[in-house]
Amino acid sequence: MEFKKVQKFYQVINTNKNNITLYETILYPEEEKFSQTTIDKAFEKINNSTSLVKLKHSQKKYIYLTGRFNLDWIYNSIETKYIQGGFRFTGLRESLCMKSKLLQGLKNDNFQYPTTEEETNFLAQLKPFVTAYDHRRIYGCFLRNTPDFPPPIYFYDYGLYFPMSVDLDGYLEAMFASFATYRWQYFYIDEFPPNMLERMGKLVDTFGPNRLYYELEKIVHSLPKAFPTHDFSYHQERLVFLKEVLTG
Repeated sequence: MEFKKVQKFYQVINTNKNNITLYETILYPEEEKFSQTTIDKAFEKINNSTSLVKLKHSQKKYIYLTGRFNLDWIYNSIETKYIQGGFRFTGLRESLCMKSKLLQGLKNDNFQYPTTEEETNFLAQLKPFVTAYDHRRIYGCFLRNTPDFPPPIYFYDYGLYFPMSVDLDGYLEAMFASFATYRWQYFYIDEFPPNMLERMGKLVDTFGPNRLYYELEKIVHSLPKAFPTHDFSYHQERLVFLKEVLTG
């Protein structure tokens, strides 16, 4: 079950004594307390809603990914730089049935986006299902433009959004393999649309491609030190690709 994947991930971090500080963990509901009746009611509410996306009976396991799964960790040592990881699931019903607030978030942050009606309509279909813990505008999102579950997955980062080359199971596996580090999703993006790179370039004072590459490089340097028994060769290989994309 998806709950067990989250629980296993927590155990790996919690038993790591290598300068890891676990700041907050909420793993309720425990699987045995999450009754079949609760699951069935959530399933019915999703499928009886006006949401375009519908669940099959075999996909009820994803209902375990609720907003009560939070985790936040920090690694800091003298020999390497501070990195942080964490996540908060929004809950499947909210991510499939509720109105997207990405447009309002852009307005609150004073971004001059979206620029077209087409983009406005696109963002209205994009809804977060998981957020980087303590980073309110960094999300894993469903593109709710199909009745099939899971819908296509996008990474949303402060007004930037990129299609990801994973499905929901792949997203969870990639998140755990990356220890949910800040902006880990960039390691799993194959397509960087020119308009998004252009937009990123305009954020040079606060974000920008060079700063992003520096952050990703820091992750690749620090993860093997924080979790020395795990393999991060994939991230090291992807960093070469990302350097070319982001710094030219």
